[in-house]
Amino acid sequence: MDLATIPDSGLGWLDASGDHSDIVLSTRVRLARNLQGQAFGPRARVNDREAVLKQVKQATEKLDMLQGATLAELPTMNRRTRQILLERRLISRELAGAKDATPHRATAVVLASPAPISIMVNEEDHLRLQSLVSGLRFQSAWSIVDRLDEELGQDLPYAYHNEFGFLTSCPTNVGSGLRASVFMHLPGLRVYTLNKMMIFTQPAHLEQAAGRDLPPSESDAHRAAFVRRILDAEGRVTPESNGGDAPPDVGTEGLPKGR
Repeated sequence: MDLATIPDSGLGWLDASGDHSDIVLSTRVRLARNLQGQAFGPRARVNDREAVLKQVKQATEKLDMLQGATLAELPTMNRRTRQILLERRLISRELAGAKDATPHRATAVVLASPAPISIMVNEEDHLRLQSLVSGLRFQSAWSIVDRLDEELGQDLPYAYHNEFGFLTSCPTNVGSGLRASVFMHLPGLRVYTLNKMMIFTQPAHLEQAAGRDLPPSESDAHRAAFVRRILDAEGRVTPESNGGDAPPDVGTEGLPKGR
């Protein structure tokens, strides 16, 4: 998989279009699901993961809301692409694998750009369905994931117990398998400016922009140059636009102190 085929995947929440986006950068709703008949969690073997991936491929191809989606297997990606997906919060560290190691066989991610949907396949659970949207929008994020869950459940035999609910690898997730969270910041910079700096100063994004691998010392220099450039281009908030508060104190490297 080449990230150039989906350059904007996972970046929709950066636009600061959601409710209270001056404080809440994003809302995430995630559902954990496992399939009947296949071991999950640490007990899953390669043949279990391969069977799950085959079922997921067949099911996702049928869904209207995943038309045009991309299913990419993690072992086929280069290190930088995996790292970019991690930095964009589309996959987890567990799915991405160790920095210098190949991810487990039959691990994958479904990316549904421009829809705010991603599905991790064969992470801690067989499926992790998630929606990541701008601002404080629990209902919107939940509606998207709930619909995806209902449609997938028509084709995939979820592991479910009448007493305990949906079965998961970790006992704390048993029941609904639901996790909902928000990503927040204290006001200082304009939200869009802050969001761009948070994503595009990550190591893999800096390497993507440079077109080559960057050692730590060069990565720091590129990061500082990017921050200075974006602050010059987009500016910091004025006392008037920040409710009367002074702009944040900026350190020598161009990054707000204490962040």
